[in-house]
Amino acid sequence: MIFSRNRKKMTVREALSAASSAMVAGIVGLTRRYLVHAIAVLGIAGLIAAVFYTRDAFNNSPTFRLKTITVTGNHSMGDEEIAFLCGLEVGETKMRFTKADDVKANCLADPRLYNVVVELRQPSSITLEVFERKTEMYVALSDGLWAVSQHGEIYMPVETSEIQPLPILISRQKLLQDIPAVKEPTNRKSHFQRSMYKVALLEYNQYVTRQTSIVRQALSLKRTIARAPINQWRDSLALELEYHELLGFSVKEIGEEFLVRFGHAPFSRKNQRLQLALRYLEKRTTREAKEVFVDNEVRPNEVAVQVVNKEYAGLADLGGYR
Repeated sequence: MIFSRNRKKMTVREALSAASSAMVAGIVGLTRRYLVHAIAVLGIAGLIAAVFYTRDAFNNSPTFRLKTITVTGNHSMGDEEIAFLCGLEVGETKMRFTKADDVKANCLADPRLYNVVVELRQPSSITLEVFERKTEMYVALSDGLWAVSQHGEIYMPVETSEIQPLPILISRQKLLQDIPAVKEPTNRKSHFQRSMYKVALLEYNQYVTRQTSIVRQALSLKRTIARAPINQWRDSLALELEYHELLGFSVKEIGEEFLVRFGHAPFSRKNQRLQLALRYLEKRTTREAKEVFVDNEVRPNEVAVQVVNKEYAGLADLGGYR
């Protein structure tokens, strides 16, 4: 290798200057490279933010705020009350975030409603078709009066100020006493606790099933009497239906002495026999009936009538109502 003897040697200052220039050039190049990436990242972030902002502004715009609530099918409950129970408010509810299932769940949290059909009409309307429970009678439980719906459901406690002249089902037996639901075992690993829980749950379900059957029988009796009332009950809705596990149902007007023992369901033919017996009594005697037994399973065509001032008035032959 040949070295040129005439090559000019660099001074220390020149070497430092050259190194500094090279370093600056490297930094500038690196800065440009990362600056391009940074600008790209910021641009993408800005675009995403703009999209979310636009979407949020779109969803929360007045166009998608609830403006109209249409309620149909209600009888005792007002439109505004139902809308409030369902969690809806004109001008506040955001339609873009509202789901029909959520609205329905809010509505059905009130025991007075047993079904709701929700229709969302974008951008700003909701239609509610509600189905109300109607109180047809009351049942006296251990903690007070409860309303019974048209479906035979015990669904809501009744305040004293809200009591209407409706039949009341009573019983001195355990079947119509309200009992708390069965609690799950605290220790699921305990075989004894799990077994006891299953037994208690089975007994509770049997109790509830039996109680439901009694209430529905009482509702059937109430409707039978309402369709064809006897003269003594024609102008009265305040009837007392008492249930006994063996003797069945007996009915009297609250505050009165006249009593009819219907026994167990069905009741339609028994009510017919009752009417015939009372007509027979009116034609044959001037005495009033005090107690009537129409639950004669051995001789269903006969009705026993106890009249005032007599312990027993004999049997009335009703001619073939079996």
